[in-house]
Amino acid sequence: MGYLNKSTITVDAILTNRGRELLAQGTEAGQFNITKFAVADDEVDYRLYNTAHPLGSEHYGDIIENMPVLEATPDETQIMRYKLVTVTGTDATTAAVVIPQITNINYTSQTLYYSPASGQSAEISSLEPKTSYTGADPDGYTLILADGSLADVTVLTPNTGGVPVDVNSRGSVIAKGSVFKITARNKTGETTVSVFGNNSGATYNFTLSTVASA
Repeated sequence: MGYLNKSTITVDAILTNRGRELLAQGTEAGQFNITKFAVADDEVDYRLYNTAHPLGSEHYGDIIENMPVLEATPDETQIMRYKLVTVTGTDATTAAVVIPQITNINYTSQTLYYSPASGQSAEISSLEPKTSYTGADPDGYTLILADGSLADVTVLTPNTGGVPVDVNSRGSVIAKGSVFKITARNKTGETTVSVFGNNSGATYNFTLSTVASA
């Protein structure tokens, strides 16, 4: 990862491993056909918007506008975590436009035991996220298990097309679908699980702990 030259307007794009695989099959076969894209502002820290700037409102965003812009990378665990979305959902009670949120996961944290004793769980058997005010995300969800050495991820209901489960060079597991299962491996540790709505951009994070057999 590096910085882009901000002296000119630049569009920097890079294919994922799956994208390069489809491109290698040739465009005549109809495999490589970009139909959607996403934009994100991961490198922007909006806390730096300074409404107390001594030079007035035209300079409130000076720091943000001069922050470096990052090069594209196919590592989903490092970028595209804060996607820009068009907010269309409304609260049924107040009719106010609301930011979509992932709900119904019911896991603020979870401990999985490789050899479960009575009453202890060895897996999250059905992780089925929903997006508030819209129901299930129409394009499904992306689940990222930061440390794939601690657990396995199975996609019970995959998205249409694409690869349900992939492991990147950092050992993170990236799964795409609408219902997932997470099963402990024989290793003790703690990691983060992140779930992203592919259409809404909504996110949810929780901590996963695993305990190896005695």
